[in-house]
Amino acid sequence: MEAVAYDKEGNPIAFGGRWQGKEEKVAKYINTRDTNWFRKSDVLYGFFQAKQEIDRTREVIVVEGYMDVIALHQAGITNTVAPLGTALTESHLQLLQRYADTIILLFDGDLAGLRAASRSLDLIRETSLEGKVVVLPEGKDPDEFILVEGKERFLEFVKTSSLSAVDFKWMFIQKYEIPQASLQKQLETMFRFLINIRQSSAQQEAIMKLASLLKLEFSGLYSDFKRFQSKLQRYARPEKHEPSSLVSLKEKSMAEEHERFLLTLTILFAKDVNVGEIASYVKEEMFSNKQYWEWFTYVVQHRPSVKEMADKITSDHQLYAKVMELSGSCFVNFSLERKLYSLIEQLYTFLKGYYQRRHQEILQKLGPEGAKNEEDKIRERLYDELEQVEAGLANAEECLQEVQMRLQNYV
Repeated sequence: MEAVAYDKEGNPIAFGGRWQGKEEKVAKYINTRDTNWFRKSDVLYGFFQAKQEIDRTREVIVVEGYMDVIALHQAGITNTVAPLGTALTESHLQLLQRYADTIILLFDGDLAGLRAASRSLDLIRETSLEGKVVVLPEGKDPDEFILVEGKERFLEFVKTSSLSAVDFKWMFIQKYEIPQASLQKQLETMFRFLINIRQSSAQQEAIMKLASLLKLEFSGLYSDFKRFQSKLQRYARPEKHEPSSLVSLKEKSMAEEHERFLLTLTILFAKDVNVGEIASYVKEEMFSNKQYWEWFTYVVQHRPSVKEMADKITSDHQLYAKVMELSGSCFVNFSLERKLYSLIEQLYTFLKGYYQRRHQEILQKLGPEGAKNEEDKIRERLYDELEQVEAGLANAEECLQEVQMRLQNYV
């Protein structure tokens, strides 16, 4: 079985296939080798065909492989994608959260599928996406299920059987990860999962859900969670490489990707769009890559040709490859309205990422609510900055909504 993989603009970039033989040592999915233009860890099979429906429903179903995607699309469930024989990656999630609010993991019902879902939730918890898991009956693939049961039964099963991230993770810890461990050990494993939920409101909601599952008082469980969190912070070893004041080492790659794509679109559209107005929303401290900031301001001030900028950025292989890739795609043939929308949409993604990171950093500096701090003036300044950050994020969201309303007839 052979399948064609397309990039986000619909250009064929690779081939893949599912091995039909019985040999156990042969990989189940075989793909084109990675090249300068194709990295399977960045590409989702079926995304080009699915992105319109994903954007419309704000929901995406992620399955294991090509056959599952093909079967579900043929049945009319077109908001379905799959990794190209890899686990779900940060790059995949970065792409999906531009179009979706909810991600439903629909992997095989065997232990390997459950483990894959658990690992994927570990990544999803650090994004703005709401993660859910649908556990199929063991031995059933999504393509087999829909072929036998049909579309309506499949959709009903997904709706009634989906588990929240908390429900699934707790079930997996108890039944599969450490089934013989004490309840205290299982709770500590669950707390490690909850600690990395970025938004404090989402974190508290998850703990409330866990308390409901365990039939415990929220206040008591939340106190246990905060004590465990404090213990981890107290005994944590210092990092060998100190992260920047804004972006941790783990977040830096995602921040740079947002910056890289914003810079790429600014380069491509500088001759057609008023990029100066776009730049009015952006400040130097929002860039973790200072070279990108220098190039961004140069483009805004001088509005050079794509060729001129390509000559300047050859030292940055990732940026150069992205500019060359998109300059040869249908991006450059977009209408003025579509170019403006694409740029505004990426500006929103960039601003959202920055404000969320800054928000988290300020909360960490403030510490637990009610904590005593001799430097009260510093805390007051942090609270003031926190309000500004929250207002900035709200303004960015309002900006995007306004552009979407104005351009809904063009996009």
